[in-house]
Amino acid sequence: MAQPSRAVVCAAGIAAVLCVGACRQMSPQSLPPAHDTLPKLDVVLTTVTKSDAWWTVVQAVIAGENAPVLRLDPRNPAVILADLRALRPKYAVLVVPPRDLDVNFAWRWLSAASRLDDDPFVDLCYGVVTGSTPQDAIAFWQRSVDVEKDPTILAPRLLDCLGPNQLDNDRAIVHPQLFWGAWLRGSLDARGMNNGLRGFSDRDLGKLAGYGIIHFGGHGYPDRIDQGLTARQLGRARLSPSIVFSGACSTGVTSRAFEMGGGGWAERTYAPEESFCLTMLKQPVVAYFAATHPDHGVPVYQEIERWLTTGCTLGEVMKGTYDAVVVANGGRALALVALKDGQPVPNWTPKEIMLYGTAARLLFGDPRLRPCGPVHEPPLEVSPLDGAGRTVVTVEHPDIGWSLLDTFECDMAAQPNGFNDRIHVHMPLDGPAGVRTVSAAAAVDGKGVPSKVVGFAVEDWEGERYLHVQVDLPSTGYQQGPMRTKGATVELAVTGGG
Repeated sequence: MAQPSRAVVCAAGIAAVLCVGACRQMSPQSLPPAHDTLPKLDVVLTTVTKSDAWWTVVQAVIAGENAPVLRLDPRNPAVILADLRALRPKYAVLVVPPRDLDVNFAWRWLSAASRLDDDPFVDLCYGVVTGSTPQDAIAFWQRSVDVEKDPTILAPRLLDCLGPNQLDNDRAIVHPQLFWGAWLRGSLDARGMNNGLRGFSDRDLGKLAGYGIIHFGGHGYPDRIDQGLTARQLGRARLSPSIVFSGACSTGVTSRAFEMGGGGWAERTYAPEESFCLTMLKQPVVAYFAATHPDHGVPVYQEIERWLTTGCTLGEVMKGTYDAVVVANGGRALALVALKDGQPVPNWTPKEIMLYGTAARLLFGDPRLRPCGPVHEPPLEVSPLDGAGRTVVTVEHPDIGWSLLDTFECDMAAQPNGFNDRIHVHMPLDGPAGVRTVSAAAAVDGKGVPSKVVGFAVEDWEGERYLHVQVDLPSTGYQQGPMRTKGATVELAVTGGG
């Protein structure tokens, strides 16, 4: 199987990979229930004032909620840090009109939201509520309220729209099996779809209906998926109520984008009808995960696996992506920058391009929403730290394969332009206030496997302390390597005092 280039920052390297299995999918009636109540909304943040038409969206969000409203400066969100530190929120909703929402806002807010305490991790879960108009935004919010009342609105069916294949036509093909979804059988009806090189035909728009979970892959732009679905076509489609994940670059842009051209950033504004994101939010979607800048497709699949193997809230799904960026960056927060029209493009490495792009992802929707419980056990089992500071991470389900892939590093990959394998864990931490060192020893069937600790850091979260660690491992091919074996282990040794 050909490796995608690490310099490509979209999911196109994945788009044409299909495998049709021999088993027939089972058809469950609904997603497994979450068995808990909706957490309280701690704060609503908005860039608008009471005299703005968008204030009606704020009123819709706080209806029935005992949540304070704070004004957010889109150019300097850090000015409200003192108020946020006093509130210590876990869940926040950001009401932001498209005119205020771009990659600079996404990065500035992420940076501010990671400074409520001294660790490098984001300190709350948040989601953005927006739309082409205030009325569209209110309708979008209401759909999350409806799903909280009746989660069975979401069909237990998953469609992975993989982007273009290599056929010289515009036909969309739905495959009865999904190449990465064997572990979902019996819990979700999971299917794959791709289209020919001539694009996505209007006659196939009906094939997007009937799914409660949808993923879009391929190269992307603010107004379209390359050689695939466009924003204007999406407006003619009729999706079902769904949670949508997009790995196509820049499909979270609502108005202003910064695009590369002539060695510099070029600012461009997209009209509402040109925005893939705003058009998506007019569909009956309940939540939408997408990036406001070029990103990479693999972290998006990791979001899907994180959600379906833990049953966590959607805000925790998105927080897990931000946390992964910190650990992959050596346990340090990214030094997020502001882009300007005409500014030279930084001389970023491929790893930095992908880190910055992943940090530009946003959850559009209610971060408290927990649409279902877990549909499967997680891929890794982590033993508690013992008195000597040791823990063992065991690979229990290697077929949950995206979670075992490091999309940011390639130095342990056997194939050119490949990706390392990895384990990424976080665990409760007792004992010393800090962690000075973490070492790793990997093994398969008792034989040692090379490994390296990429990063680690300690997080304070809801009054508890957690250690995040990423260990990279060799790969022999795309989603292939010695650690993708049931029972493979990584022993971590943690020393305190840092």
